[in-house]
Amino acid sequence: MKITKKSLKKMIIQELTNDYRLSVDGGGEEMMRSDFRTTNFEEDIERITGLLGDMETIVREDTSLKTQELQYFKTHHLDNLMRKIGFLEGAIDARLSGKFDEVE
Repeated sequence: MKITKKSLKKMIIQELTNDYRLSVDGGGEEMMRSDFRTTNFEEDIERITGLLGDMETIVREDTSLKTQELQYFKTHHLDNLMRKIGFLEGAIDARLSGKFDEVE
C-alpha cells in the first residue's frame, strides 16, 4: 500500500468520522467539543500511535514505495504531523502559563 497525500487524508478523515461522529447537520463542531471533553486522552494517544505504527510498518515493508515517495512522505507528511504536535505543545504551554482564558 502506498501512502499518498490522498490516502493519508482519507485515513485521517475516516478516523475523525469514526471517533468523533461528526454530523453533517451543522452540529458537528459542538458534538466534537463535547466528545473531546469526555474522551480519554490515553485512548486517543493509543489510536494515534497505532496509526503511526501502521505507517511505519508500511514504510519499512512496502517494497513498491519509490525513493521520491518516501522523501515526499518524510518532508511533507511528517513535517505536517510535527507542526501539529508543536501547535498542541504550544497551546498546552500557553494554557499552563495562563495566557489562554478558559473557553466555555
